[in-house]
Formats: sequence, C-alpha cells, structure tokens
Amino acid sequence: MHEKTGRFDEGTDLEIKNPALGRGFILVQYGDDPTVDFGSRDITTAVYDVFKNSISGDYSYEYRVIEQPKFLTIDGQKAGTFLYTFKDKYEDNAWTWGSQIWLVYVGDHAYEISFTERTDEFDSPENIQIRDQFIKSINFLGNTTNTYSPGVGRFAE
Repeated sequence: MHEKTGRFDEGTDLEIKNPALGRGFILVQYGDDPTVDFGSRDITTAVYDVFKNSISGDYSYEYRVIEQPKFLTIDGQKAGTFLYTFKDKYEDNAWTWGSQIWLVYVGDHAYEISFTERTDEFDSPENIQIRDQFIKSINFLGNTTNTYSPGVGRFAE
C-alpha cells in the first residue's frame, strides 16, 4: 500500500497492491472541488464526463466498453460506476486490462476509486471478493448516512 504523506506529493492519494490482487491494483484519488477535479458539481454529469475521458484518453490504446455508466450508493452517497477494457495498439502481445471506476461525491468533495487488472484475472473469485469487500467497507469520515445498498451480480447497483 502506498499513501501520500503530504498534500504536495504527486500521484494517486492511495494505491493498494497486494499479492492476492495478482497484477491488479486499487487506486483512490481525492478531489477538493468536484467542479475543478471532475468538471461538474452534478454527479451524473461528472460520471459521464469521466467515462468519456476514460475510453478516449489516449490514442495509442484500443478501448472497449463492458458496462455503461450506472448509479448506486456507497456509504449512503450516490455514486456512478462503469467498466471498460484497454490494450496497447502498438505493443506485440499486449495484455488486455480491465478497469472499473467508481466516482463518489461526499458534500463538496469527490473520490475516484478504480480497480484495474488483466482481463484474464479481473473476475477471478479472489478479485471479485476483494473488489466487492473494498467497496462495501468504505466509510466516509463525517458522513452521517451509513447505509449500503447491495445489488445483484458482482457489483452493487
């Protein structure tokens, strides 16, 4: 696990890598202001903007949408999620990676959470358990609504 120690440190706020995740990793990025960090104070608009940017951000990758944006709650907060794959177009024998993104607004703050793993391991029983447990265990400090709405299938809806 790697966590920023100061607000001027570069990179992701929290990065979790564990042998149980294989080559996969979980990233958490915090934003002080949703308008600046994600383009809108409206969670629905922001999720669709992040989705569009995620699947067209780099011309050297081939993208495929697996799950369109949908909405759920995480620790009582409205959140959006989507799933896509990407592969380097110019690398011989490149791996295809899957990435699921969750975007959550809590008051005037925003969190972007992502889980990324090779597609051949993305839905392994271990990764499903780690991913689902991680999302279900989130508790935003200062948040007084601690309800979680479990969904059907591998991800909450």
